[in-house]
Amino acid sequence: MTDQFKDKVFVPGSTVSVSREELVGIVKRAYYSINMQNSTGEKFIQKSFDTCGLNPWSNDTNTFYKHLGSLSENGI
Repeated sequence: MTDQFKDKVFVPGSTVSVSREELVGIVKRAYYSINMQNSTGEKFIQKSFDTCGLNPWSNDTNTFYKHLGSLSENGI
């Protein structure tokens, strides 16, 4: 977001108003930035939703159950 508004000074705790178009642009750039930093292509975020069982467009729950099977109460 700071890249989008380089000329503005932000005060911690204050609210910032952005248009819907600006917000979509911020989210889109963040999405691509995360994917490119992890060198996984455009599927990095989708895979994280699949792993958590939160991908509403997927009927495949194997990834989620595999993740659940890998968890342990002693793991933390």
